[in-house]
Order: sequence, then structure tokens, then C-alpha cells
Amino acid sequence: MDMSADIAFWAGFGVVAIGMVGGAFLSTRRDRRRAYWICWLAGGVLMVLAAGHDDTHRGLTIAGFCVAMSVITAFFRSPHLKIGGVIFAASRNDRQPDPPEDEQPPR
Repeated sequence: MDMSADIAFWAGFGVVAIGMVGGAFLSTRRDRRRAYWICWLAGGVLMVLAAGHDDTHRGLTIAGFCVAMSVITAFFRSPHLKIGGVIFAASRNDRQPDPPEDEQPPR
């Protein structure tokens, strides 16, 4: 990789790190989930483009790694893996439905 690809790769890594840590500063679970996935997507794409610039196989490897790490981390460490309204998580507390955002009791 050349110098600009190195910078882009580490910038993508930084975006992913911000997404994983930055959610602590957001107020709702929905906002934290969105920030997590947007940062993984943006950072992952940046890392894949930087790594795949010269070697397509390396780019595909980084893509697979990013997908695996984002899903594994979301499952084991947070309530961020939500598909079709169902939260998939290792922890019982993380599997609980999202609290209402408008402070109204659930029906």
C-alpha cells in the first residue's frame, strides 16, 4: 500500500473506533445503534477501498473481517443487532425491547 492508502485505511479504522465508543454519548438506544452501524459501514468501506486498491484479495479479506467483527461485537457486547424488530444479543438485558422514546408506557 502507498502512503495515501495507509492513511485512508487508518482513517477507516478510526471511524469504526469512534462508532464503537461514541455511542456512549448518545441518548437513545436507537441513535446508538444507528451510529454503530453507520460508522462500521463507512469505516469498513474506507478500509476495504484502501486495502483493495492494489490487491483485491486483501480488500475482500478486510471486508469479511469487518462484517464478522461488526456482527460478533454487536451480538456479544450490545443490543445493536436488530433484524426485523427482533434484537439478537448474548445478554438477556440486551435482548429486551427498546424503551419507548417518547416516554409513553408500552401497550
